[in-house]
Amino acid sequence: MKNSIPALAALPCRISRSGFPDERAFTVSQIGEADHVGSGDVHYFWTAESNPLTATEPENEQEIEGFVAAQVLKIEDSRALVEVPDAKVIWVDAAKIVRRPTEVRFDVPV
Repeated sequence: MKNSIPALAALPCRISRSGFPDERAFTVSQIGEADHVGSGDVHYFWTAESNPLTATEPENEQEIEGFVAAQVLKIEDSRALVEVPDAKVIWVDAAKIVRRPTEVRFDVPV
């Protein structure tokens, strides 16, 4: 990736509860479009302090600043094409992309 932008990255976003207990809604700024609103499993999110989101965050009816996982697909000038947890592909400001604070981990019983 250009300019040391990690393929497995995170984007600043606003996070709120969704209709399912293990999912969160997120809002990400896009380039040239309205903000993208999507949802994803709680494991794809971090707080503004870079801590993994817990099962109780954010509280009901609250919206917090944080980060959502993204996969960088392409860099073009100052913008990046990324895939976010709801499988949408959007253009974002490449300067806002950061390394994921931690790995995305799922506790799946076998």
